Amino acid sequence: MTQWWDNYRKFFTNLADAETTRRYYSSKEFTATGVSKVFSHPQMVADNRFFDMFNVWYRYDSKPLKESLEKFAKFPIATSREDNQPRLLLVATDVGEGMPVVFDSYEKEDGGRHSGYGKLIVDENNKKNSIIGFEHVIRYDDGITADQVIASASVPVNYDYVKMDAERYDSNTKRYEKEERFFWDGGILINTPLMQVIIAQRQYWYYGKGVKGILPKLDVVQINLNPARVNTVPFDYDGVKNRVSDIVFADRTKNDETILLFLQSFQEMTKKLINMSIEQGIKQEVIDKMLDAPLPMQHRFVGAMATKYRDFVEGELNIGEIIRIEREHDDYAVSNKVFDFTSNTIKRLIQNGYDDMFDYLKTRFSSEYLKKIGMLTTI
Repeated sequence: MTQWWDNYRKFFTNLADAETTRRYYSSKEFTATGVSKVFSHPQMVADNRFFDMFNVWYRYDSKPLKESLEKFAKFPIATSREDNQPRLLLVATDVGEGMPVVFDSYEKEDGGRHSGYGKLIVDENNKKNSIIGFEHVIRYDDGITADQVIASASVPVNYDYVKMDAERYDSNTKRYEKEERFFWDGGILINTPLMQVIIAQRQYWYYGKGVKGILPKLDVVQINLNPARVNTVPFDYDGVKNRVSDIVFADRTKNDETILLFLQSFQEMTKKLINMSIEQGIKQEVIDKMLDAPLPMQHRFVGAMATKYRDFVEGELNIGEIIRIEREHDDYAVSNKVFDFTSNTIKRLIQNGYDDMFDYLKTRFSSEYLKKIGMLTTI
C-alpha cells in the first residue's frame, strides 16, 4: 500500500505521506475490529435518551486487557520500603467527584492499604482535632489489583467506567458506609502527577514513619508521552484532533513545582524563625502552643492531611532534581494513535523513546562521561 500511495502523491501533493496514511488506516481498522488480548470489538450503544439514530456510541470492553495483565503480572501488588521494594502509585479519576485518586502499593501508617480522597473529616468535638479520615476511602489491604490498573487507564468515552467498592463518611451516623464509585483514567485530570507523588512521599515519611525533620531527598524523573510543542500547527481535521489530545494530556506540572518549592522554602524559613525565637529566649512551650493551634481553614482543604500549623512546618520537603524527558513530536502521528497496535508502529515508538532519552543525555552530560559509562557508542 505504501508504494502505491507514494506514487499517488505525485499527482495529489496535499496527501499525507505513506507512513502517516498507514497508521491512519491501521488505527481505523483496529477501532472497528478490536485488538486481541487488549480490547474487544466495539459494541454499539443506541441512544435511548433522545432516540437520535445518528447519535451512535461505540464502546470497548477492557476485559481482554485485564486478563492479559493478570496473566503476566503478579497481583495483588503489595510492596514495602523495609524490603527495599519499589513503590507503585497509580492515579485514577473519580467520575462522580471529579477528583484524582492515588492507589498506593505501600502500607499506610495504620498497616493497611487504602486510598482516601475528598474532604478531610476531623473530630471537632475533640480539642485535639483528631483526624477521622477522608470523605471517601477505597480499601485494598492485599495490594493493588488489576482493577486499579485498568481504572487508571480507562479513557472516556469509548471505555466503560471501572466500578469499585468504596466507603463514604456519613456525617449523620458518624461512620463510614459502603458505596460504589466509578473511575476513569487519571490522565484526564493529571497525566503527570508530580504533586500527588510528592504528597504521597511526605505522608509516608511524616505520618507513617514519624519523621519530623527534613525528609529523605526525592529526585523525580518524568517522562512526557505527549509532546508539548510542535514545529508546524495543523490545519486538517485529523491533525487538529491529534493536537488537542496532545495538549490535554501534556505535562502541566511547572506550576505544581513552583508551589511545592515555595512550600519547601516556607518550611525552611519557619524553622529558622523558630530557632531564632528560642535563641532570643522564647520558651518552647509558647512555640508548641502556636504550632498546635488548629488551622482556621482546614475545612477548605481537599486531599491534605493537616489540622494544625505543626503539620505544615514539620516534615520538611526535600525536593531534589526534577528531570523532564520530553517526547519529540512524531511527524507520523494521527488522532487515533492509541488504537494503532501494528508491529511497525510499536517498533518505531520504542526506537523513538530511546532516541528522545539519548537526546536528553547528550544535552545533560559530557561526551567523556557518556563514553565512560559505555553509552557513547550507542548514541
